[in-house]
Amino acid sequence: MKYSFIRNQLSSISQQQGIPDTNLNVMQLFYNRVKSNLHIAICMSPYGETFRHYTRMYPALVNCTTVINFSEWSHEALIDVAHYFLSKYYFESQHTERTHRILAHICAFIHLSSKTLAIRMKDELRREIYITPTNYLQFVGNYSRLYEEEKVKLQYEYNRLQMGIIKVAETREKVAEISLELEKKKALV
Repeated sequence: MKYSFIRNQLSSISQQQGIPDTNLNVMQLFYNRVKSNLHIAICMSPYGETFRHYTRMYPALVNCTTVINFSEWSHEALIDVAHYFLSKYYFESQHTERTHRILAHICAFIHLSSKTLAIRMKDELRREIYITPTNYLQFVGNYSRLYEEEKVKLQYEYNRLQMGIIKVAETREKVAEISLELEKKKALV
């Protein structure tokens, strides 16, 4: 069924190009058109072992492709990305938007500082460390996850302390009642 559909679509094109209308020629025309029109986008970091592994297994990834490198993110882009991810979380603050903005600036500063230190490490120790936008996204994601985990722990501790305060208040009332009863019994004795 699919073959007949392809044949019907391409038979007129093969005749226009002066190619004899045989099954073999039509399929060859189909393969050639797929080869020239099929584009595949692979997004991966050029750093690290994964990329090396794939280029060893599939050398055409480097030899027969067009590599588009994305430039480094600007300081403003780093801030905007962090702000986007951090704005999903509610911070216990009167100035939540301001808190998000400040944390976004801090995240961008940490990322840029890491890049500076990586360059310094390369110069001084001749060890290459790659700081990529993917690292930044992981950093902001890990910070957000850690914030949520700590928030849950603190809420649990807060609730536990509140229960302790309630128990202390109840105990204080009982002690006061028992003291009154004791005073009354002392007076009788």
